[in-house]
Amino acid sequence: MLPSEDLTDQSDTDTDPEDAGVERERKRAEAGDEDLALRVVGLSQQHASRMADRLALEDLNLAVTKGEVVGVVGANGAGKSTLFKLLVGDGSPPSSGKRLGP
Repeated sequence: MLPSEDLTDQSDTDTDPEDAGVERERKRAEAGDEDLALRVVGLSQQHASRMADRLALEDLNLAVTKGEVVGVVGANGAGKSTLFKLLVGDGSPPSSGKRLGP
């Protein structure tokens, strides 16, 4: 998402502003027509444990343009480290997802 985007500008008044921003980012990642440094579409990752399988990431869409700064914030166990491991190719391959890269 670019800093100049206003998430409160919505065509559908029933949509939460955050949901509108998520939808816009998904479309931006899928289109891939910008000068992207990173593009992730539909990334999901599941971890197997002794108790049960656990979904670490579900249907992640992300587009980062060259020169853009991005922060990843979340609670412990939210999937931040898993995301970075997948992006650099460290660890098991993703459970699902399309192209990781520009």
